[in-house]
Amino acid sequence: MINLFNQDYNETPKEFSKTKGSERIQINNILSAITIAVLTILAQNQDSNSYYTIILSELSAAIPILILSSLAYSKICYRSHNEYIYWNGSGWLTHTIGYFLLIDGIFLLLYSHSFIVPAKTLLITTLVLIIIYSILDIVTSPDKSVRIERTKEKAIKLTIYLLILLLGAIFPIYY
Repeated sequence: MINLFNQDYNETPKEFSKTKGSERIQINNILSAITIAVLTILAQNQDSNSYYTIILSELSAAIPILILSSLAYSKICYRSHNEYIYWNGSGWLTHTIGYFLLIDGIFLLLYSHSFIVPAKTLLITTLVLIIIYSILDIVTSPDKSVRIERTKEKAIKLTIYLLILLLGAIFPIYY
């Protein structure tokens, strides 16, 4: 097999856990920094926009949720396999919620300032890429039993993604 991503396939599970945890923490830190910067700029602007409170609330909630995700991912670096499964799942869920709150907030910010096409582009691009990623993850599975498990996993994850987007981005527009 060609190693396109320079991944060391000889890594032990413990080394892999440390690498994965470290990389996920870095991603969450970057997202938190972006969110703090956007929130700081918005907080200085006294906008009378009807979505303003929702936008600020979504972005404000994203920060501690992303930090909690980093804390969960830090646990996978040194915990036992049973705990790894719990903390990895917890890190994924909190990352997903924090990330999509950021997407929802940016969507509403664009939409509320009449940037309808960019707002829809953000939402549609996010959804399409997540669906493509999920399909590729299923299709590239090594065998049928793994594909079945991944299909179940991806169906659950896509449902969670869609619910967060629906509640955080679409619902506020119509209600």
